[in-house]
Amino acid sequence: MRPATFRVNCFENTVGALAALSQLELDMGSISIAGLDLLRHEVLFEQRDFRGVNWTALMEALEKANSPRITAKALGDRKNNGAFFREFLSGRLGSGRPPDSGEGAHQAERLRVFIVVTGSWLFERGSDLTPLQLEGDCRCRIYHLRFRLNNNDLFDELAKVMKPLRPKTFNLLTPRDLRKAIAEIIEDLGNL
Repeated sequence: MRPATFRVNCFENTVGALAALSQLELDMGSISIAGLDLLRHEVLFEQRDFRGVNWTALMEALEKANSPRITAKALGDRKNNGAFFREFLSGRLGSGRPPDSGEGAHQAERLRVFIVVTGSWLFERGSDLTPLQLEGDCRCRIYHLRFRLNNNDLFDELAKVMKPLRPKTFNLLTPRDLRKAIAEIIEDLGNL
């Protein structure tokens, strides 16, 4: 498969997954989305209220992520792509930690759910792939929707960074795989 075809498939898979996930309805809680560009160390898209997705801004962010343009600084810093991902997740896990107040006690019971949508990812040789360090119980559940190119595509180093979070990983080849994964996530969360 040519690189251009691979980029198009990743783009389409990501859009399809986000369109499906945007249909989730919660009895309690909220849904937000963040789009990371690991090559450029940027958060290209972020929306706190995911119920009304800003599709125009999201598509612009995806187009930017698929652009072959990259700065010399980003190229020189590519061994820190794993650290960027780890620090982003760590920040998200740390944000929302309840203060030591009456309200904090109520929020401490809340479970945060992260759904990470990616393709398979290999980092630059010699990259820092130190797993995320957790302090105490993160009160979180992580689901990793990983789009694969084919049955032999088993490479993925993002999983190494997320390993301490014990993510439930779904290897997706077809739209049906995505539907099954989302159904399993919904069932799992319904059993909490």
